[in-house]
Amino acid sequence: TTLDKDLNDWAEAALDQRLREVEKTPGYAHRKKADYDTAWDMATSAVETPYLQGAVAVLNNDTGGVLAVVGGRDYRQSKFNRATSGSRQIGSTVKPFVYAAGIQAGWMPGTLVSDDPLAPGEIFGADATWNPGNSDGRFTGLQPLAVGLVQSRNTMTIRVGNHAGLDRVMQTLGDVGLPGKQQSSPQVFIGNVTGNAYQIASAYSTFPNEGLRKRPFFIDQILDKNGQVLFKTGVMEVDVMSPGVTHVIRRMLAQVVDQGTAAVLRSEYGFKEKAGGKTGTTNGYRDAWFAGYSQAVTAAVWVGFDRAATIVDEGYGSRLALPVWADVMNRAVELGYVRQNNRPDPPMSRVALCRHSSALATEGCHAEGCAYEDELPYELVPGSFCHLHGGADAGASAEKRGPTMWQRVRRWFD
Repeated sequence: TTLDKDLNDWAEAALDQRLREVEKTPGYAHRKKADYDTAWDMATSAVETPYLQGAVAVLNNDTGGVLAVVGGRDYRQSKFNRATSGSRQIGSTVKPFVYAAGIQAGWMPGTLVSDDPLAPGEIFGADATWNPGNSDGRFTGLQPLAVGLVQSRNTMTIRVGNHAGLDRVMQTLGDVGLPGKQQSSPQVFIGNVTGNAYQIASAYSTFPNEGLRKRPFFIDQILDKNGQVLFKTGVMEVDVMSPGVTHVIRRMLAQVVDQGTAAVLRSEYGFKEKAGGKTGTTNGYRDAWFAGYSQAVTAAVWVGFDRAATIVDEGYGSRLALPVWADVMNRAVELGYVRQNNRPDPPMSRVALCRHSSALATEGCHAEGCAYEDELPYELVPGSFCHLHGGADAGASAEKRGPTMWQRVRRWFD
């Protein structure tokens, strides 16, 4: 099989140990596994358990092979595999795919997006009474699009999804392997999407793999008694997202772990590899998630109850799921899952852009103070100048449009 027994054993132990720590939280109101163990008859097995559960899935980015899968805390007490067969709302772990759809639709990381409360009728297809806020209860006005993902701002994310369009977002989710039986409504933009750790790990692996989604698999090869290969699983992959879009999303998800909602990964848990990821928390703190990747490995962790209930007050993904992810990924590094050669960035171009139109900046944009410079993949460089602040800039340098096609081709071979 593709499984790494050392990593799988470590993941099982890490999940149980971290959840035992949660159960020791002052005021924890649920039955603890230790109490269940004491009363257990050593024979009864059920699909559901009354104590806090979790799931882990870890994939090899190069092949899609499953390195570890943990479907619960104790197989003897419950044989239900929550990692591969569970289905829960995934919360904010959906947001990178919403922002990917927004980038595909023409917005840029520096495009200004409102973080103000939603106005009735503003979001196409939403009920006029639907008005979700942000987890911190604050609204911060116009912010660069990247801030919405790094700081997990709901109102900004909804507007990014609205710009991309519900159909485009749903198509993106289906392409990365999160088709589910999703309710096709704008609530999808902030996590009304179901999935499990296995599916989410596979979806997130498209980011370090330059937009390629590699089919997950467990069986590597089958040999006969003489060592002859009877069956060998080949790597199967499909192109679901452009390299340019994945580059931009990776850049934002790197900020999530360096300075955003998952910054404790660096400061408290000592994970030093180049990485990106996203926390997720559902309403009422019923589900806690963390999904992310290094260059070599992608992993997803879920924490919650089999019968959904509030885990603990302020039970965010960064508090409950991320510590498990950090333990597992640090162990993966110790076991040698480290990419020696970084994947090259796609061909890039430094351009001046308008924060309002997402087009190439004109002198009018500079005069209005809404021009900024960014380095973008060639494929995302806008093909026109801003129409809001003075129209086409005849005096703009050729470099702002990026190199010619011939220059782009040559760079790939340099």
